[in-house]
Amino acid sequence: MKRFSRLVLAKPLVSLLIFVALIAGAGVWGLQAFSSLQSSGYSDPGSESAEVYNTLQDTFGNDPVDLAIIA
Repeated sequence: MKRFSRLVLAKPLVSLLIFVALIAGAGVWGLQAFSSLQSSGYSDPGSESAEVYNTLQDTFGNDPVDLAIIA
């Protein structure tokens, strides 16, 4: 750890550039995860929340709200 500390203190600009490059590389690599992820779709039809959701949909329908009033 002391060798690493001495290296970082001896070459701060190089250390910073390497750090920024690693972060940028991790960001690019992480962006590829979006194609593997699903935005939704997991639900347990037997759960209490799913039953309430279905009851609300049957009672009130699925009409979008056209107007919101904030008092």
